[in-house]
Amino acid sequence: MKWLFTAIAVLAMFDECSGAEAKPLTPGEKEVFLNDLAVPGHRSCLMGFTPFPYDFSLSAVEETYDIAAEHSDMIAFHLDKGVPWSEALAGAPFDSHVLEDLRYNSSQAKRFKKVYVSATPQAHTRRSLARYWGTGDNLPLPDTWKEKSFDDHEVIAAYCNYCRYLIDFLEPDYFAYGIEVNGNFTLTHPDYAPFKTLVAEVYATLKKEYPDLPIFLTFQTGSSEVSWEEQQEVNRDLIQYSDLVGISTYPYLAPNTIESGEANVKDLPKDWFTQMAALAPEKPFAITETGFTAEDFSLRIANINLEGRELWQAEYVDLLLRSINQINAEFVVWFVVRDYDQGWRTVKNAGLDADAWGIWRDTGLLDGEGRSRLGLQVWDKWLGLPRRGNRKEKPQGELGP
Repeated sequence: MKWLFTAIAVLAMFDECSGAEAKPLTPGEKEVFLNDLAVPGHRSCLMGFTPFPYDFSLSAVEETYDIAAEHSDMIAFHLDKGVPWSEALAGAPFDSHVLEDLRYNSSQAKRFKKVYVSATPQAHTRRSLARYWGTGDNLPLPDTWKEKSFDDHEVIAAYCNYCRYLIDFLEPDYFAYGIEVNGNFTLTHPDYAPFKTLVAEVYATLKKEYPDLPIFLTFQTGSSEVSWEEQQEVNRDLIQYSDLVGISTYPYLAPNTIESGEANVKDLPKDWFTQMAALAPEKPFAITETGFTAEDFSLRIANINLEGRELWQAEYVDLLLRSINQINAEFVVWFVVRDYDQGWRTVKNAGLDADAWGIWRDTGLLDGEGRSRLGLQVWDKWLGLPRRGNRKEKPQGELGP
């Protein structure tokens, strides 16, 4: 199944990245942590995973879905694979490669109470037009699309059609039409104004046609390209086109943790989550993707070396869920279910650049051998809590609205 290789395109934007063997968790550390762990009587948020597989085989994909179904009540389909621009504009059938992927997603969606779908008109640089989704993922744009800007009327029309198709076919409960849209933009970047035009038109169109569906953008916390202040300016400018405040955050790569050399939550600012929720306190808040390494992490091209530990990952899961519960978050998505050590070895054995695969490799709540980590115990304790104040839900495994 060709679509299994989506992750290659996603991770190829990182270079010289590697992890290390995990430091064992002592029985004493585990006992103390679990004895001190306190959870409330209710949770506010849905808890989900993406189906990002730990290896490039159908069995790995199926097992990933099985794990996600057992340990969550929502599935997140993260469609950062390009856009079938030509077909979407013409209203023509998508390539069989695209349809195969979407049909498989649809077949799995019924196993979960809620479905979250995210798509984006942006390429992985977050500054240029998304590449082409056709016979493969993130292919070069067709010649007639290479010079088009975000505000081109055909780009906007095609992207609206694509979003309609995803909504009608996958029937999501939440729909993001832009992923990490603030990643590398500033208000003065030459492509920002055209992008804002697209955002405004797509949002208005989709809200008119799907008034009851939460439609939103996602924002990332931090960037290697622009300053935090510049990001916040973009956040404030675009939040009007979003039904909720959705953030993508991997805080083991925050400046404080990088400076300390430890992927340890004690180094995170106390307002890590609330500073983003404050962007629009009248709107629902969600963690659209997150993760935290449980093993040592090295990104040589950026001279980053971090000590990682299973205990610190569990402490992040605890901090994450307690913090977002206090601000009544709508949902949280942990991106990687299981460490993808096997996928990393598959790439290495194929003679490809395995070093480009490490950035999220050890962020799973299960390790590379499929063993549950302490963080999964924390996650499952919260998952077992009843939700408060949520909309009526369909029973897990039931089809239909």
